[in-house]
Amino acid sequence: MNVKAWMEKVWSAFKAALAEGLICYGPNRGSEASLVRVDQWLQGHRLGKHRIPERRAKKRPDMSAAEAQQILYRRYLGAYGPATVRDFCGWSGISVQEATATFETLREELIEIDVEEQQGWILRKDYAEMANGHVQRETVRLLPRFAPFLLGHAEKDHLVDLQCYKRVYRGAGWISPVVLVNGTVAGIWSHKRRADRVSIQCVALKNFSKSIRAKIEEEAGSLARFLELPLEIRFCR
Repeated sequence: MNVKAWMEKVWSAFKAALAEGLICYGPNRGSEASLVRVDQWLQGHRLGKHRIPERRAKKRPDMSAAEAQQILYRRYLGAYGPATVRDFCGWSGISVQEATATFETLREELIEIDVEEQQGWILRKDYAEMANGHVQRETVRLLPRFAPFLLGHAEKDHLVDLQCYKRVYRGAGWISPVVLVNGTVAGIWSHKRRADRVSIQCVALKNFSKSIRAKIEEEAGSLARFLELPLEIRFCR
């Protein structure tokens, strides 16, 4: 058995335990990651000055695979809607056949909407809140690597311009940390933690106005405060 086949066989044994919440990632060992038992690592584990309280495991209710997929579909649309069945398949790994069947069982709970000439489905109960919602002008966020927000849909053209796609969705599955302006990718960023400061570099994929730069600095400042270090920020293209 070659190394790749052995790794795939061994990793498959861990995936089920990870999905069930029996194991999780523990402290790094040098450059290597480690997996630890949740009951031994998290219960009573100290996090800084705080202590995670011990909790008794709750018995999970029995349900069919179809019921579980319905719950997953509702939660997915609550987070990523409007979205299509194809989007849900790409996000969940569930086959098109199964996802379509689940979609049909939920159709009465869903409503199709049009956003910038693209159709997608949302939960009917969320429609009023979305229709009456007000979005602040020039909302800016710094998202980290592999941000879930960037992984919810099969097509990404509503998030990033095609010419910049490979700067965000890089090879080998890497996803860059991005500057999000009004829900679309306007730049990428990186940071280095030094002994006396945290250095942040922002690379503009679109022009940053003076007000956008100010909001980026405000967002970056929250990271610096978290790390308890002075901020150094540089903008470039």
